[in-house]
Amino acid sequence: YQRRVRGTENSDIVKWFWQVVEEMDNERKARLLQFATGSSRVPISGFAGLRGSSTVNSAPRLFTLNVTNTMSNRSLPKAQTCFNRLDLPHYESFEIMRGKIKIAIEETVGFNRE
Repeated sequence: YQRRVRGTENSDIVKWFWQVVEEMDNERKARLLQFATGSSRVPISGFAGLRGSSTVNSAPRLFTLNVTNTMSNRSLPKAQTCFNRLDLPHYESFEIMRGKIKIAIEETVGFNRE
């Protein structure tokens, strides 16, 4: 994955995210990938081969975690599938993050506006 502004590899949010992923079975990992990238499968060339879904620029776009202060910590994660980006607010605990990710990947469908 690619590290983004307002989030570092050593932040609790990033560590918690990867803990949540490690706990998932393969079906839930595929759902998370579908949620974040628009595809439930990793390209044959691996994550480095992820492409944006834009028809204007289909250049490689790395999977990106974007930890942001602009979202309420009560919000679900937001996916930017054109950019293979997952926006995460500063959740207060691992358990809250786990629950929000679970809701996002299991109970959301299609495009949603808040």
